[in-house]
Amino acid sequence: MREYKFRGYKFRATSNLVEALVPRFDIERRELRPLYEIDGLKEATKKPYLTSINDCKGFIELHRYIVERNKREVNRHGDQ
Repeated sequence: MREYKFRGYKFRATSNLVEALVPRFDIERRELRPLYEIDGLKEATKKPYLTSINDCKGFIELHRYIVERNKREVNRHGDQ
């Protein structure tokens, strides 16, 4: 499968499928979607399930935000 890169992380769709609700115009449809995994960060079979490229990018951004916030907290408390 194709491999994508975002902010230094590599991710790809796996052969595992999950049924997901996908919004289409005014209704939601159930579709089989592949699960994505992110190297060194998230396995495909662990929740939350990532079923799109945008899900992966959002997960990476959230992870980076949390890591940076924790670094600031440690530095702030280390100065006291």
